[in-house]
Parts: sequence; structure tokens; C-alpha cells
Amino acid sequence: AVGAALPPPPAGLAAETGAAADFGLTGDAMATEVVTEMAVEPSGAAPELAVAEGGAGACSPALLSMYEHLVSHVVLRELRELPAAAAAGAQASKHPDDVPPPRLAPYFRLCAWCARRGAVSPSLRVEELQDLYALQDGHRFECDETKREMLSFWHAATRASFACVPPPPLVAPPPQALSAAFHRLLDSFVSLRPNERFLEYNRAFLPSFYGLLREMLDCPGGDDCLRVLVPHRNWEWAIKYVIVDTAEYVQLLQTPDQEPDPFAHTLRSLLRSSAGVNADWRLRTLGVALSSNKLLTNRANVLPLLVICMAGEEEVATACERGATAQLCACLDACGAALYEDARWETLLPIMALLAKCAGWLRHRTSDDARAEARRLTALGAWDVAATRDQVLHVLFLLLRPSLGLPPAQGSRPSPVPPPTLQAASFDVAGLLAAVDDSCAQTITSALLRNRARLAPAGPLQAALNALERASAASAASGRLAELEAVLEAAKLVGPLAGEEGGAPVGPAEEG
Repeated sequence: AVGAALPPPPAGLAAETGAAADFGLTGDAMATEVVTEMAVEPSGAAPELAVAEGGAGACSPALLSMYEHLVSHVVLRELRELPAAAAAGAQASKHPDDVPPPRLAPYFRLCAWCARRGAVSPSLRVEELQDLYALQDGHRFECDETKREMLSFWHAATRASFACVPPPPLVAPPPQALSAAFHRLLDSFVSLRPNERFLEYNRAFLPSFYGLLREMLDCPGGDDCLRVLVPHRNWEWAIKYVIVDTAEYVQLLQTPDQEPDPFAHTLRSLLRSSAGVNADWRLRTLGVALSSNKLLTNRANVLPLLVICMAGEEEVATACERGATAQLCACLDACGAALYEDARWETLLPIMALLAKCAGWLRHRTSDDARAEARRLTALGAWDVAATRDQVLHVLFLLLRPSLGLPPAQGSRPSPVPPPTLQAASFDVAGLLAAVDDSCAQTITSALLRNRARLAPAGPLQAALNALERASAASAASGRLAELEAVLEAAKLVGPLAGEEGGAPVGPAEEG
């Protein structure tokens, strides 16, 4: 029925490619075969998007002709009426195992194929695509292949249009039309069921969906779209169920040994844009991220989300009240030593940097603000330091070896040297542990005094160590804490000791 509704392609197109007039939008194999024959890739061009200077599509005239034919004669006329005609008899899927009819999926897959190779149409407009999408989405089919391919085409066409000068109407629409389309996309029917069919479908659907939203923010009037995104319930739902509660779809934290993930980059960009709008969004998102207590099991997503949201003092205070300090320490307890041994600084640094932010707020007494002091004491009271104290101290000593002159364990391999920013954050965390737990203060003090000969022989650091030794001998806990904090601050300023090679401290190896 779809094939019969399509007008024949231009005569020149059929003549150039030798394809039949009925060039088959009825199946994947036929569509792939025909477009492969028609496409003439430019030498050395990028496969995803090739656009020539001046904005003309850097692809064969046959491909441009076919694409314009498909868009102008099909999208803007026949296909606009096909979903509407089918809507009267279509029933929404009542069972998650029902497979919706593929209908126009191959057609939109063909259009997306053309767009990814640089084909751009001046006939495409946001309003028409929104109408088509709304008609298809209105069926509320589970795992709708037609909707997925339609969205993939819209995304590819938008990316291709951005490469043109001047920009075509698709990426320069009236602001109200862009905002309306953005809002309709956010209202989409989405289902995340815990089975392999839905996981596979959404792994293909969600990158195009959020990629299109990200591209639309770059259009004129994108600021209006951002104001639609931030309070939208489906965006908050996605943060909880797509990012926080599961790592099945994306991992926001990209490590050097991973292939770059465009979907992760897209989501990080949308999250940063949302966080820049107002503090209310950051506070709500912190609540979602911390209340699920998923940092330990879903570190690759929750950790970057905390980094984005803990931007100001109020956000840090709220995070501490909601248990961020305890969750970060539990994360260090579980995997800190392994991250250190593997030199995974890209993961350790945000953990320690966030703990350092918590340390700054928890150690700042505000006697002139009773409410702030009450919040600080409540956050401290809810943190069970003893639960993770030993392992966190172990990780801190590993990170501070270069600066404090602590030797490696006997027979161990050369220790990796953390970057200066990571060591500075570790000093702040050590100061927090010493301030809130007397056992931590005694352990840190003993390690410093036992290895003081390996530290700088003169200067502020040795002077601070002398004062710490005197305070320890006098058994004055308050004085010892003040002097210990002075030692940590002085050592942080000195930085890694000179004379280290390959990350291993100089001198005989001994237990720290």
C-alpha cells in the first residue's frame, strides 16, 4: 500500500542509476541495495556528513535528486495523510509483547541515509515533521520502529542542515514553531521495561531522541526550548530512570580506555545546560541522585551528575544533608585502592574533589547563623565515620605518599604519582577526617611524625611539624588538631617532594 502511494522518481534519476521506477521502500534489503547504487561518495569525505563549501551537498546529483523527491513529494504530501488515514483504525498496543506494524520505517531509514551523506532539502520544515511525529506517536505503540526511524531521520536532517550556509528552514524556524516541536518531543510516549527487547530498542531510540533535542537548543530560539526542558516532568523522569537507576543505556563518565560515546556527550551537554538555568533544578536533581543511593553501584552515571549539580555552597550543603559525604566515602572504601593502583585519576579526582567540597562546608563553623550551624551539625551527625574510616585513610595515604614522603609497602612496585589537583583535594579530605574523628587525627599525626625525616628539612612545613610534635607530647587534643591542620596546609603548599623518580619515594622501603 505504501509503495503504491508513492509517485515515481524523476526520469533522470532512474536513468542514471538503472534502478526501476518502483525503487522499493517496502523492505530493508531493497532500500539498501538501491541507495547503495545511487550514492557516489566523495573521495576522502567523512562518512557521517559530507557538505561542500558554500552549503551544497557533497554527494551525487542522483542522491540529491532522490532526496528532494522523497521529501517534497512524499513527506509534504502523500505521507502526511497516510498516518492520519490509518489513525482511525489503529489501536494502541495493549500488551508489551505486541509488535507494531513497521509501516514506513524503511522509508524514513532511506531518508536518514541520504541526510547522513550530506543531502539537504530546503523543503523540510519543523512544523511538518512535528505533525508527522505527533500522528505516529499518538498510536502509543511499544517499540515502534516507524517512530524510531522517523526520529533518526529528523535528527540526521537537522545535523546536515546545520552544515549549510545560509541555514535552511529546518534549523532556522520561527521561535514559536521550534518551541512547540521541542515540547511535543518531550511529551513523547516512552517505555522502559526490564527486558532485552525494550533495552535493545531504547539503545537505538534514545541517542537520536536526545541528540535531536540537543541540536534544537542550538537553533535560533533555543533558549526558549531550554526553558521548556528544565521543568518538564519527562526530563526529570529520564534523569532518574535512564541515568541514575541504571547503566544499561549510557555511562556518562568516559574513561580513556573507552570508545567515545556520542550519547554520553549529548546527555552531559543537556545536563550542563539545565544546571546553568537555575539552582532549583540542581537541588532537585541532587535529591534524585542521592536519594537512590546508587553511587556505589552506578558510579559512571551518578558521579558526573553530582559534579554538575554541586556547583554552589547551597548545593554542597544540601548534598551533605542528603548523605553525599557518606556515599562518597563508601565509594572510596569499595574501590579507591584499586583505582589508585590502576592510576584511574579521571574517576578518583571527581570523588576526592566532591569530598573536598563537603569538607569545606562541614568544617566551616558559622556561630552567627544558627540555622546554618544546625544544618552542619545534622549532616555531621548523620555521617558514620567509623564505617569507612580505615579504608578511606588507606586511600588517602596512598594518594599523599609523594607529598608526605611516605614510603611504599616493602617489595611493592613503584607507586603512581597522582596529579597535583588530586593531591590537594586529598589534603582537604584528610583535614576533614582529622577534625571529625579523633582516631583519624591520631593516625595521621603518627604517620607524619614517624616519617618527618623524609619531609623538607627546613621551612614552614618543618616548623609546623615541630609544633605538632610539641602539641602531641602535651596531649592537648584541640591544640594537636590545630597544629595538624597547619601541617597539612603547609604540605599542600610544598607539593610533591623533589627527588622522586617514577613515582617511588627515595630511600629504604619501610611500612608507613
